[in-house]
Amino acid sequence: MCAMMQKFRMRAGSVKVVSAKVGMGTTPRDVQLCGTELCGGTDLGVPDGDKVYHQFLMRAATRAHGHVCDDPRRTPGDTVAVVSDSSVTTIENDDVAADVHRPVTAARATIVLAHGAGGNRNAVILRALADELCDRGFVVARIDLPYRRRRPKGPPSPSTSPADRDGIRAACAAFRTESDGPLFVGGHSYGGRQASMAVAEDGTGLADGLLLTSYPLHPPGKPDGLRTEHLPSIDVPTLVVHGSTDPFGTTEEMADAIALIPGPTRIVELEKVGHDLNPKKKPTATLTADAVDDFLMSAQ
Repeated sequence: MCAMMQKFRMRAGSVKVVSAKVGMGTTPRDVQLCGTELCGGTDLGVPDGDKVYHQFLMRAATRAHGHVCDDPRRTPGDTVAVVSDSSVTTIENDDVAADVHRPVTAARATIVLAHGAGGNRNAVILRALADELCDRGFVVARIDLPYRRRRPKGPPSPSTSPADRDGIRAACAAFRTESDGPLFVGGHSYGGRQASMAVAEDGTGLADGLLLTSYPLHPPGKPDGLRTEHLPSIDVPTLVVHGSTDPFGTTEEMADAIALIPGPTRIVELEKVGHDLNPKKKPTATLTADAVDDFLMSAQ
């Protein structure tokens, strides 16, 4: 059984840290918290812990296969109609390379996400987030940064990071009109860092909020090499999703750094999860989308 428990604790300053424990074999109390606080306690006719697992599987099945048509006239052996929950469009031009997830209903907001240093827009974490967020009514654009468009492999160069930020700006401009709601920008690791630097430089003219997964606070094993110079210039609501075993920064280091941001902030800590956030085995996307709903949207 997949089970989740959320607990809240406040650190010094204004940074709220939400610790999300994700694991197996929890106690009945943990299961009860999971079935009520995280999933609303929907009556599925199963124990509370199973509600979480059931809804987790249903979301995955919906993304994989769409909605099954439940026409009462259908008989066993008939072909079942499958209706997609969203559409994904690939856009490539001189300014932007992106896969855009659009919900079938009117979009609540738009989110632009950039990949990490070793990846591209097809990174597992970006796809998982895009699927989950699109299921909840968000337009999500997974973008390739300019350095990745220039060459398919290899890390970015510090000398070309300004061009990567310009690529993020171009994507925000391209997708700003996808919804009447706010536009959030961010990404995983390097992509999130560049998005945060662009927002520090441009402010709300670029985006209405930041979504940063596995922000690379410092190089592994080098806690003195903090990447925090621009954080005091960020005024928009900022959501950080962080794995407790991430070598790029401890949760305590992350909380201290995010406290430098004058705008509203929240950290979601995923216990026993590393830099990749392990979205294939953990409900990382679900917990992230919960925080987008609870924090970023409510902060607008």
